[in-house]
Amino acid sequence: MTQYEKEKMTYREIALEKAKVQGFIEHVEKESKFNGRSVLSFLSDFGVGNVIEKGEALKSANRRLEQLKAVERYKNCISEVTCKKH
Repeated sequence: MTQYEKEKMTYREIALEKAKVQGFIEHVEKESKFNGRSVLSFLSDFGVGNVIEKGEALKSANRRLEQLKAVERYKNCISEVTCKKH
């Protein structure tokens, strides 16, 4: 997250970004469950690539979510009205 984002993001923008990240995490989790494609993929590469990709995607998403939460704390975001830098 850039310093510009930290300074300029509004409560609404932070909330929307957090919702997007949560949706992405849920999508990755849902898509990573075993199905017919997963079995074929696992047989072709022992599933290593898919596991690594999932892990990296989730690590990145969780890092972004933590950054957004840190900005909320920094700005004292409790509601749209109170989201201000100290």
